[in-house]
Amino acid sequence: MKYWPLALVAFLFLANSCTNVKEKHLTNISSTKELKGIRLKVKPGKVVFIVDTLIILSLAEPDTCLFAVYGLNSNKYLGSIITRGKKGGKFSDVLFYGQSKKSKNGVSIWLADFNTKEISLINVTTTIQDQNIHLERRETFAHNKITNPVFLFPIPDNSITGFQKLLAKNEEDERVFSFNPSNKQIAFKSTHKINLPSDINDVFADIAYSGYAKIKPDGSQIAYARKLTPTINISNATGDLSVVYFLSEESPTRFDKETLEKGKYKIYNSWIDVTDGYIYVLRRNDMLKDMRNSNKPRLICKIDWQGNLTENFKISDRITNFAVDEKNNVIYGLSHIDQILYKYTL
Repeated sequence: MKYWPLALVAFLFLANSCTNVKEKHLTNISSTKELKGIRLKVKPGKVVFIVDTLIILSLAEPDTCLFAVYGLNSNKYLGSIITRGKKGGKFSDVLFYGQSKKSKNGVSIWLADFNTKEISLINVTTTIQDQNIHLERRETFAHNKITNPVFLFPIPDNSITGFQKLLAKNEEDERVFSFNPSNKQIAFKSTHKINLPSDINDVFADIAYSGYAKIKPDGSQIAYARKLTPTINISNATGDLSVVYFLSEESPTRFDKETLEKGKYKIYNSWIDVTDGYIYVLRRNDMLKDMRNSNKPRLICKIDWQGNLTENFKISDRITNFAVDEKNNVIYGLSHIDQILYKYTL
């Protein structure tokens, strides 16, 4: 009887199109650890990432440089990277999803440029040293079926797994894809579908599916935390969905036309970070209209890849995203609203 409400939610709102996909309802834990942060002096940022021994900030007001780099232990400013128009290739509309690679030559990160439709592996270590872009690899993701990607992950077999926006509500089956840059072959993957009203606007259909994705550092799995439902979708590296974790028994907002088009919905998950051992999710449970000015404490849930909730962390600061330094047992939380980076010891 305990799981009846959640089962009803799954039946009414989340119609699974793939019979091999498992569903697991996470068992809540009563204990929550409250974290107190210290402010770090950094440039104003939008998103924070931890890459090996570096803190990388996507800058809030990029003039020419798009990213600022700091030492992880020293918090010392090391330099800015990816200047528009620098030698080694021009970058204009660039995103970083936290995916990196370490070698004897230093630390490299993958950057996607949506204007050129290329994804590039840039050596951060040598780029900072020489103040010149060091390009290690570049792949194109140009294909007529890749129309509006929002997440792109190069994987060990040299293909690219991606998530893209829906341009039409009947394109759910083209949201997740695996693309081979060598032969230009593309394969679309099943997704955990949401039952939407037939008269919903295409833009709001995409909002219902929106979320945040990160790839496991070893490249074997991808976690996708949806905004409008309390769920995390787990797929393999090529995007094949394997399991959906339900983080709460609370019913999602009813997905009728008025709810979506007038913004009367709740944001359940607002960020995600992953390590080889765990998935960390920023839970909000705020109505959309209250998101920016909400002073409610943030909750970060720590979940292993098998779907076991192991810890909850409560944060009073208005962080909007975060990055985990598991080696040093630290979370870095960024408030792009207040332009403050916090350091929390777990």
